[in-house]
Amino acid sequence: LSTTQTELVSIIDERATMLSQLTSRLLQTAALDSKQIRLRRSSLSILSLLHKVVREQEEQNRARIELVAPEMLHEDRFDASMIELALQQLVDNAINYSAIASSIRIIVNQSETETRVSVVNDVAGGSFIKQGDRAKIFDRF
Repeated sequence: LSTTQTELVSIIDERATMLSQLTSRLLQTAALDSKQIRLRRSSLSILSLLHKVVREQEEQNRARIELVAPEMLHEDRFDASMIELALQQLVDNAINYSAIASSIRIIVNQSETETRVSVVNDVAGGSFIKQGDRAKIFDRF
């Protein structure tokens, strides 16, 4: 293959992977909406899941994401695929509703009884979401 063809194949492969991941997320969301999901809880640290989400989002969106977390976190019981879906959607929203080239921070705090994950985008002057759209942010599309 020529250099141009190799680049095009690489772009097609990248886009196909993104489309596959998007389709999986949409199917999981639809299953959640229809209440046909059985949670598969297991004990693990959310940190490894967060590293995966950050890596994928940085590759897909070319976003700058900073993960702020303690080096050691105790394990929690949760369904990894559902938590990953939620984290992916939160980070997607943070990227989509922030200024171009702004940074996203994922902040993890943990106590003995809970693990709190915050996804924060830097928006100068308040929210990037238009005032008229704010009441609709939790509506289904």
